[in-house]
Amino acid sequence: MVTTKNGTVLPFPGGQRLMPLSKQVSFAAGTRIFRQGRRADCFWFITRGTVQLELRVPGRRSEVVEVLHGGALLGWGWLFPPFAWQFTAVATTPVDALQFDGAAVRKLCEEDTETGLAVTRHIADTVVRRLRSAHARLIDAYLAGGSTPSLEGPE
Repeated sequence: MVTTKNGTVLPFPGGQRLMPLSKQVSFAAGTRIFRQGRRADCFWFITRGTVQLELRVPGRRSEVVEVLHGGALLGWGWLFPPFAWQFTAVATTPVDALQFDGAAVRKLCEEDTETGLAVTRHIADTVVRRLRSAHARLIDAYLAGGSTPSLEGPE
């Protein structure tokens, strides 16, 4: 783990190699940081504030699938083709974060396989946790709404 000068913890070995690829950014409460389906070209480690992840559900309102706080990774679409956001992210409080350029980090990960493996493992763990959370929340939302979605599509 690497603790930066502002206290942000990059929770994987080799995190210090990413620091030259970062910049400090801030988002006001209510800012849509990214939108589901749009191009993903960066990611953030939240240092302060709260971000909610929403999933657009056709025919329904967007569902909140997770709320992230300081220390959390925000965004993983930059790592996997087709490089698109899987959720929409909205700052619910003022947010400070370290922003990383996705293409530069992918290049570093290819050049330094140890760092690449650490980053990929951390992202994969994040993806699994977020998908489990989204799954559970969507089931709760459908049960509360009285309808169950068909996973097979129209008959």
